[in-house]
Amino acid sequence: MFARVKTLLDTLVAGRGPAHAATLRNLCGTLEAAHINLNQHLQKEEEQLLPLLRANFTVLEQTKMFWQLLCSIPVAQVRESVR
Repeated sequence: MFARVKTLLDTLVAGRGPAHAATLRNLCGTLEAAHINLNQHLQKEEEQLLPLLRANFTVLEQTKMFWQLLCSIPVAQVRESVR
């Protein structure tokens, strides 16, 4: 999805006129879809995952798991995700 946003932004920078307006509307729709999907995902985590974590792991254990997960993601993958 972020690659699509980058492509749309590149198109906006390169062009003007009616195509420019259409690309801007397309970009806004793509960003709105990303916003909705992210909110739904986070809501589901809050309802299902967080109560399980709190019930089964101490704060220290949760902290260790978080850092293990974060450190297991290759830097190249993170770079691609935020481009």
